[in-house]
Amino acid sequence: MPSLEFKRIELSDKERVNNFLYKTNSNSCQMTFANLFCLREKYNTEICIHDNFLFIRQKNRNYNGDNNQIAYFVPIGSGNLESAISLIIEKSRKDGHRPYFFAVTDDTKAELEKLDNYEFCIEEQEDWAEYIYKSEKLVDFSSSDLSKQRRAVNRFWNLYGDETKIEKISESNIKQLLKYQSKWLKENIDRNMDSDSLIKENISICNALENFDKLDLEGIIIFVGKSIRGYGYGTILPGGAFDIIAQKGDISYQQVYKVVLQEHVKTYYERAELTNMEEDIGLIGLRRSKTRYRPEYMLKKYTAVFK
Repeated sequence: MPSLEFKRIELSDKERVNNFLYKTNSNSCQMTFANLFCLREKYNTEICIHDNFLFIRQKNRNYNGDNNQIAYFVPIGSGNLESAISLIIEKSRKDGHRPYFFAVTDDTKAELEKLDNYEFCIEEQEDWAEYIYKSEKLVDFSSSDLSKQRRAVNRFWNLYGDETKIEKISESNIKQLLKYQSKWLKENIDRNMDSDSLIKENISICNALENFDKLDLEGIIIFVGKSIRGYGYGTILPGGAFDIIAQKGDISYQQVYKVVLQEHVKTYYERAELTNMEEDIGLIGLRRSKTRYRPEYMLKKYTAVFK
Protein backbone atom coordinates (compact mmCIF):
# COMPACT_ATOMS: atom_id res chain seq x y z
CA MET A 1 0.00 0.00 0.00
CA PRO A 2 1.53 3.38 -1.02
CA SER A 3 2.15 5.77 1.87
CA LEU A 4 0.78 9.31 2.01
CA GLU A 5 3.46 12.00 1.86
CA PHE A 6 2.35 15.25 3.47
CA LYS A 7 3.82 18.71 2.90
CA ARG A 8 3.30 22.16 4.38
CA ILE A 9 0.58 24.01 2.47
CA GLU A 10 2.00 26.78 0.26
CA LEU A 11 0.54 29.55 -1.87
CA SER A 12 1.60 27.61 -4.98
CA ASP A 13 -0.85 24.83 -3.98
CA LYS A 14 -3.88 27.10 -4.39
CA GLU A 15 -5.12 25.92 -7.79
CA ARG A 16 -4.74 22.20 -7.06
CA VAL A 17 -6.36 22.49 -3.62
CA ASN A 18 -9.23 24.63 -4.93
CA ASN A 19 -9.99 22.00 -7.58
CA PHE A 20 -11.04 19.75 -4.69
CA LEU A 21 -12.58 22.35 -2.36
CA TYR A 22 -14.89 23.84 -5.01
CA LYS A 23 -16.47 20.43 -5.57
CA THR A 24 -17.56 20.12 -1.93
CA ASN A 25 -20.28 22.75 -2.35
CA SER A 26 -19.72 23.41 1.35
CA ASN A 27 -20.46 26.60 3.27
CA SER A 28 -18.09 25.68 6.09
CA CYS A 29 -15.43 28.32 6.65
CA GLN A 30 -12.77 25.61 6.72
CA MET A 31 -13.34 24.79 3.05
CA THR A 32 -11.39 27.78 1.69
CA PHE A 33 -7.78 27.86 0.61
CA ALA A 34 -7.42 31.27 2.25
CA ASN A 35 -8.21 29.91 5.73
CA LEU A 36 -6.08 26.78 5.28
CA PHE A 37 -3.11 28.85 4.11
CA CYS A 38 -3.40 31.75 6.57
CA LEU A 39 -3.78 29.47 9.60
CA ARG A 40 -0.97 27.11 8.61
CA GLU A 41 1.38 28.34 11.35
CA LYS A 42 -1.26 28.11 14.08
CA TYR A 43 -2.36 24.58 13.22
CA ASN A 44 0.72 23.28 11.37
CA THR A 45 -1.44 22.50 8.33
CA GLU A 46 -0.18 19.94 5.83
CA ILE A 47 -1.69 18.53 2.64
CA CYS A 48 -1.29 15.53 0.39
CA ILE A 49 -2.94 14.95 -3.01
CA HIS A 50 -3.07 11.26 -3.83
CA ASP A 51 -5.28 9.01 -5.94
CA ASN A 52 -7.98 11.66 -6.65
CA PHE A 53 -8.23 12.72 -3.01
CA LEU A 54 -7.09 15.79 -1.10
CA PHE A 55 -5.86 14.89 2.38
CA ILE A 56 -5.56 17.68 4.97
CA ARG A 57 -4.15 17.31 8.45
CA GLN A 58 -3.46 19.78 11.25
CA LYS A 59 -0.78 18.57 13.61
CA ASN A 60 -1.31 21.27 16.27
CA ARG A 61 -4.97 20.47 16.88
CA ASN A 62 -5.10 17.66 19.43
CA TYR A 63 -8.27 16.08 20.77
CA ASN A 64 -9.16 16.24 24.47
CA GLY A 65 -5.58 17.21 25.30
CA ASP A 66 -4.10 14.07 23.70
CA ASN A 67 -0.87 15.25 22.07
CA ASN A 68 -0.47 11.92 20.29
CA GLN A 69 -3.56 12.49 18.15
CA ILE A 70 -3.55 14.38 14.86
CA ALA A 71 -6.60 15.99 13.28
CA TYR A 72 -7.49 15.05 9.73
CA PHE A 73 -10.26 16.41 7.56
CA VAL A 74 -12.42 13.74 5.96
CA PRO A 75 -10.65 13.07 2.62
CA ILE A 76 -12.04 15.24 -0.18
CA GLY A 77 -12.35 13.79 -3.66
CA SER A 78 -13.80 11.11 -5.86
CA GLY A 79 -13.17 7.44 -5.38
CA ASN A 80 -13.37 4.92 -2.58
CA LEU A 81 -13.53 6.75 0.75
CA GLU A 82 -12.74 3.60 2.76
CA SER A 83 -9.54 3.14 0.77
CA ALA A 84 -8.60 6.76 1.41
CA ILE A 85 -9.19 6.32 5.15
CA SER A 86 -7.08 3.15 5.09
CA LEU A 87 -4.20 5.27 3.79
CA ILE A 88 -4.63 7.65 6.74
CA ILE A 89 -4.57 4.74 9.20
CA GLU A 90 -1.45 3.29 7.59
CA LYS A 91 0.28 6.69 7.64
CA SER A 92 -0.65 7.16 11.29
CA ARG A 93 0.76 3.75 12.25
CA LYS A 94 3.96 4.53 10.40
CA ASP A 95 4.33 7.93 12.10
CA GLY A 96 3.28 6.69 15.53
CA HIS A 97 0.18 8.79 16.14
CA ARG A 98 -3.56 8.26 16.33
CA PRO A 99 -5.80 9.97 13.76
CA TYR A 100 -9.25 11.46 14.25
CA PHE A 101 -11.49 13.53 11.98
CA PHE A 102 -12.07 17.20 12.75
CA ALA A 103 -14.46 19.72 11.14
CA VAL A 104 -16.93 16.99 10.21
CA THR A 105 -20.16 18.52 8.91
CA ASP A 106 -23.54 16.82 8.56
CA ASP A 107 -22.69 15.86 4.96
CA THR A 108 -19.34 14.27 5.79
CA LYS A 109 -20.81 12.72 8.94
CA ALA A 110 -23.34 10.91 6.75
CA GLU A 111 -20.50 9.64 4.54
CA LEU A 112 -18.62 8.24 7.54
CA GLU A 113 -21.76 6.54 8.90
CA LYS A 114 -22.26 4.69 5.61
CA LEU A 115 -18.88 2.97 5.74
CA ASP A 116 -18.89 -0.79 6.25
CA ASN A 117 -15.40 -1.33 7.62
CA TYR A 118 -15.04 1.55 10.07
CA GLU A 119 -17.03 2.72 13.06
CA PHE A 120 -16.68 6.08 14.78
CA CYS A 121 -17.59 7.78 18.00
CA ILE A 122 -19.05 10.99 16.57
CA GLU A 123 -19.46 13.91 18.96
CA GLU A 124 -20.96 17.30 18.22
CA GLN A 125 -18.62 20.24 18.98
CA GLU A 126 -20.91 23.18 19.79
CA ASP A 127 -18.02 25.63 20.20
CA TRP A 128 -17.05 25.05 16.56
CA ALA A 129 -20.53 25.44 15.04
CA GLU A 130 -20.63 28.21 12.44
CA TYR A 131 -23.13 31.09 12.37
CA ILE A 132 -24.99 31.43 9.06
CA TYR A 133 -27.11 34.54 8.28
CA LYS A 134 -29.26 35.84 5.47
CA SER A 135 -27.08 38.49 3.85
CA GLU A 136 -29.99 40.76 2.93
CA LYS A 137 -30.99 41.02 6.62
CA LEU A 138 -27.55 42.40 7.46
CA VAL A 139 -27.55 45.06 4.74
CA ASP A 140 -29.87 47.49 6.52
CA PHE A 141 -30.88 45.67 9.76
CA SER A 142 -34.46 46.46 8.70
CA SER A 143 -36.17 43.48 10.36
CA SER A 144 -37.78 44.00 13.76
CA ASP A 145 -35.42 41.55 15.48
CA LEU A 146 -32.43 43.68 14.42
CA SER A 147 -33.84 47.06 15.47
CA LYS A 148 -31.16 47.53 18.16
CA GLN A 149 -28.43 47.03 15.59
CA ARG A 150 -30.13 49.50 13.24
CA ARG A 151 -30.31 52.17 15.94
CA ALA A 152 -26.70 51.53 16.90
CA VAL A 153 -25.48 52.05 13.33
CA ASN A 154 -27.51 55.23 13.08
CA ARG A 155 -25.77 56.54 16.22
CA PHE A 156 -22.39 55.96 14.59
CA TRP A 157 -23.37 57.92 11.48
CA ASN A 158 -24.87 60.72 13.57
CA LEU A 159 -21.61 61.02 15.53
CA TYR A 160 -19.01 60.46 12.83
CA GLY A 161 -20.80 60.52 9.49
CA ASP A 162 -19.38 63.80 8.23
CA GLU A 163 -15.82 62.49 8.65
CA THR A 164 -16.38 58.86 7.63
CA LYS A 165 -15.58 57.23 4.31
CA ILE A 166 -15.54 53.61 3.16
CA GLU A 167 -12.83 52.17 0.92
CA LYS A 168 -12.39 48.70 -0.50
CA ILE A 169 -9.16 46.99 0.56
CA SER A 170 -6.67 47.30 -2.29
CA GLU A 171 -2.97 47.58 -3.04
CA SER A 172 -3.18 51.32 -2.41
CA ASN A 173 -4.16 50.94 1.27
CA ILE A 174 -2.77 47.53 2.32
CA LYS A 175 0.39 49.01 3.89
CA GLN A 176 -1.66 51.46 5.91
CA LEU A 177 -3.96 48.62 6.97
CA LEU A 178 -1.02 46.48 8.12
CA LYS A 179 0.17 49.39 10.29
CA TYR A 180 -3.30 49.71 11.76
CA GLN A 181 -3.43 45.98 12.52
CA SER A 182 -0.08 46.23 14.33
CA LYS A 183 -1.44 49.14 16.39
CA TRP A 184 -4.68 47.26 17.08
CA LEU A 185 -2.69 44.23 18.30
CA LYS A 186 -0.57 46.26 20.71
CA GLU A 187 -3.56 48.11 22.15
CA ASN A 188 -5.52 44.91 22.75
CA ILE A 189 -2.55 43.10 24.31
CA ASP A 190 -2.15 46.12 26.61
CA ARG A 191 -5.81 45.69 27.61
CA ASN A 192 -4.75 42.35 29.18
CA MET A 193 -6.44 40.19 26.56
CA ASP A 194 -5.12 36.72 25.70
CA SER A 195 -1.81 37.74 24.13
CA ASP A 196 -0.95 34.25 22.82
CA SER A 197 -4.22 33.93 20.90
CA LEU A 198 -3.96 37.49 19.60
CA ILE A 199 -0.41 36.96 18.36
CA LYS A 200 -1.40 33.76 16.54
CA GLU A 201 -4.41 35.51 15.03
CA ASN A 202 -2.19 38.40 13.97
CA ILE A 203 0.07 36.03 12.02
CA SER A 204 -2.98 34.76 10.15
CA ILE A 205 -4.22 38.29 9.42
CA CYS A 206 -0.81 39.42 8.16
CA ASN A 207 -0.63 36.32 5.92
CA ALA A 208 -4.00 37.32 4.49
CA LEU A 209 -3.26 41.02 3.97
CA GLU A 210 0.17 40.39 2.45
CA ASN A 211 -1.35 37.97 -0.10
CA PHE A 212 -4.75 39.61 -0.39
CA ASP A 213 -5.43 39.41 -4.12
CA LYS A 214 -3.68 36.05 -4.55
CA LEU A 215 -6.03 34.56 -1.93
CA ASP A 216 -9.17 35.95 -3.63
CA LEU A 217 -10.03 38.02 -0.57
CA GLU A 218 -12.20 41.13 -0.54
CA GLY A 219 -13.05 43.61 2.16
CA ILE A 220 -13.56 47.19 3.31
CA ILE A 221 -11.88 49.80 5.52
CA ILE A 222 -13.65 52.41 7.65
CA PHE A 223 -11.83 55.74 7.75
CA VAL A 224 -12.78 58.49 10.19
CA GLY A 225 -10.86 61.50 8.98
CA LYS A 226 -7.55 60.20 7.64
CA SER A 227 -7.27 57.37 10.16
CA ILE A 228 -8.41 53.75 9.89
CA ARG A 229 -10.96 52.90 12.57
CA GLY A 230 -12.07 49.46 11.41
CA TYR A 231 -11.92 46.87 8.65
CA GLY A 232 -13.22 43.48 7.57
CA TYR A 233 -12.43 40.94 4.88
CA GLY A 234 -13.43 37.50 3.68
CA THR A 235 -14.11 35.36 0.63
CA ILE A 236 -16.79 33.37 -1.17
CA LEU A 237 -17.18 29.75 -0.01
CA PRO A 238 -17.65 26.74 -2.33
CA GLY A 239 -21.34 26.62 -1.40
CA GLY A 240 -21.87 30.27 -2.36
CA ALA A 241 -22.00 31.89 1.10
CA PHE A 242 -19.60 34.69 1.97
CA ASP A 243 -17.18 33.87 4.77
CA ILE A 244 -16.27 36.84 6.99
CA ILE A 245 -12.78 35.85 8.06
CA ALA A 246 -11.77 38.88 10.12
CA GLN A 247 -13.26 42.08 11.47
CA LYS A 248 -11.40 44.61 13.62
CA GLY A 249 -12.35 48.01 14.97
CA ASP A 250 -11.41 50.81 17.32
CA ILE A 251 -13.88 50.44 20.18
CA SER A 252 -13.44 54.09 21.17
CA TYR A 253 -15.64 54.77 18.12
CA GLN A 254 -19.11 53.70 19.17
CA GLN A 255 -20.71 50.86 17.20
CA VAL A 256 -17.82 50.66 14.72
CA TYR A 257 -18.00 46.84 14.52
CA LYS A 258 -21.64 46.96 13.44
CA VAL A 259 -20.77 49.51 10.76
CA VAL A 260 -17.87 47.38 9.50
CA LEU A 261 -20.22 44.40 9.20
CA GLN A 262 -22.99 46.29 7.43
CA GLU A 263 -20.72 48.12 4.99
CA HIS A 264 -18.90 44.90 4.17
CA VAL A 265 -22.13 43.00 3.50
CA LYS A 266 -23.28 45.77 1.15
CA THR A 267 -20.39 44.93 -1.18
CA TYR A 268 -21.34 41.28 -1.73
CA TYR A 269 -24.93 40.54 -0.66
CA GLU A 270 -26.21 40.49 -4.25
CA ARG A 271 -23.68 37.72 -5.02
CA ALA A 272 -23.95 35.73 -1.79
CA GLU A 273 -27.36 34.96 -0.30
CA LEU A 274 -25.79 33.75 2.95
CA THR A 275 -23.09 35.11 5.25
CA ASN A 276 -20.91 32.88 7.43
CA MET A 277 -19.52 34.57 10.55
CA GLU A 278 -17.58 31.46 11.56
CA GLU A 279 -17.37 29.98 15.09
CA ASP A 280 -17.40 31.50 18.56
CA ILE A 281 -14.87 28.87 19.83
CA GLY A 282 -16.67 28.87 23.18
CA LEU A 283 -16.06 32.55 24.00
CA ILE A 284 -19.19 33.79 25.79
CA GLY A 285 -18.88 37.41 24.64
CA LEU A 286 -18.39 36.37 21.03
CA ARG A 287 -21.33 33.97 21.27
CA ARG A 288 -23.63 36.70 22.58
CA SER A 289 -22.51 39.11 19.88
CA LYS A 290 -23.07 36.64 17.04
CA THR A 291 -26.40 35.49 18.43
CA ARG A 292 -27.70 39.08 18.51
CA TYR A 293 -27.54 39.20 14.72
CA ARG A 294 -30.11 36.38 14.60
CA PRO A 295 -28.48 33.58 12.59
CA GLU A 296 -30.60 31.77 10.03
CA TYR A 297 -29.12 28.50 11.26
CA MET A 298 -26.02 26.97 12.84
CA LEU A 299 -23.75 24.85 10.68
CA LYS A 300 -23.02 21.95 13.03
CA LYS A 301 -19.55 20.45 13.35
CA TYR A 302 -18.41 17.15 14.83
CA THR A 303 -15.32 15.16 15.71
CA ALA A 304 -15.17 11.52 14.65
CA VAL A 305 -12.84 9.21 16.59
CA PHE A 306 -12.19 5.65 15.43
CA LYS A 307 -13.78 3.03 17.66
